[in-house]
Amino acid sequence: MKTYSVPDEEDKKEFLIRLYFGFNSNDLRLCINRAYLDFSRTLHRFSKLPNANDLREAGKKHVEARFTKLKNVKISDQTQFDDWHREACESLCKLYDKKGYSDFHIGQAQKWLNMTFKYIQIMGEERIPDYAYLFPYGHAPIDNIIIKKFRKHKAPSFDSRWSRISSYDDYLKYQRWIRKTFSGSESLAVEFSEWLERDNYE
Repeated sequence: MKTYSVPDEEDKKEFLIRLYFGFNSNDLRLCINRAYLDFSRTLHRFSKLPNANDLREAGKKHVEARFTKLKNVKISDQTQFDDWHREACESLCKLYDKKGYSDFHIGQAQKWLNMTFKYIQIMGEERIPDYAYLFPYGHAPIDNIIIKKFRKHKAPSFDSRWSRISSYDDYLKYQRWIRKTFSGSESLAVEFSEWLERDNYE
């Protein structure tokens, strides 16, 4: 009979990853699928569309294509990453609008892309290679938790809820504020730490 060893730290991490993300030969797609769930509740009346399932899948393929492009184009500075991010967000909004859902905003696009990027970093280089070097350029996902956290630092405000941010320039202004305010730290490192603070559990 086969014998089994006690799980080591890597086994335990793998268990948590599979518990949260699921099983699939395409770990990038798992990150995209999980990130979709992080904002999909803000897609009001989306489920009533006759082509909702097809559009959801088209969106996932679109995000996957943008991340594949990011992997294949070597980014060397923040401006290049920001340009990739703007194009990915704006083209995703156009895709939804073209296919009959005009209520898809930059706020939702950034959450999808930024959470996918964050999950890629959590998965790690061994599971999803060639993205780890991009960590310093990553954007902080904007949502209610982070907006509340940064309010104490006198962050700029939006004219709408995060999911309804419609201007990429307004969104980027917020990211630049994060970079300036926490100039000694990478934006995604700030978001990781702020999100994990104890008061989130209270």
